[in-house]
Amino acid sequence: MSSSGHPLSSRLQELLEVVDQDRDKRCAALMDQADADADRIIRQAWQKTRVRLRHEVLRAREEYRRHLLLEQASNEVRRRQARESADRAWLEQAWQPLQEALARRWQTPEGRSLWVEALTRQARERLVHSDWQIQHPSDWPEAERRLLATRLQTELGKAPGFLADPALPAGIRVRAGDTVVDGSCAGLLRDRTHIEALLLAAARESGHG
Repeated sequence: MSSSGHPLSSRLQELLEVVDQDRDKRCAALMDQADADADRIIRQAWQKTRVRLRHEVLRAREEYRRHLLLEQASNEVRRRQARESADRAWLEQAWQPLQEALARRWQTPEGRSLWVEALTRQARERLVHSDWQIQHPSDWPEAERRLLATRLQTELGKAPGFLADPALPAGIRVRAGDTVVDGSCAGLLRDRTHIEALLLAAARESGHG
């Protein structure tokens, strides 16, 4: 005997259908939530990956920039060292001709006149005492000494003394008390660092280096 038509069976069937529908709804909701959670996790993972990649790219760029700066600094040091080496070699070659040029200038009357005039002018500015003692090369012509003595007699009110120095090849030294104005070749070239700087500046203006 079939029970399909019994009211209790119909009611039970309806309940089962409700349970099934509720189960399906819950399953669908869970699946939707799972899909949403999966999407969120994937988005978060991609976001973290993008952030990490961006940091890696920035770090790589910074490392490359530092590498370039270090390489540029190293190249600049090498260029400066090469330039300094070339300058030193050029100055070593130029120093001897400079000394020779000064010596040649003293050998001409015009050169001596300009030299003595410049040195006595500097001495007047620096020396307090008028009692001058002038050291000079042994071969300095007496006529030129007398001319200088006459001029200084007028300017200082007293003629200077003269002392020949065999060890002095060119130029003069003017002494007054404890102060000396050294216009010899050695005296003029004493500040070698300053003179070399002037030589390099002049050489670069004319195209050296």
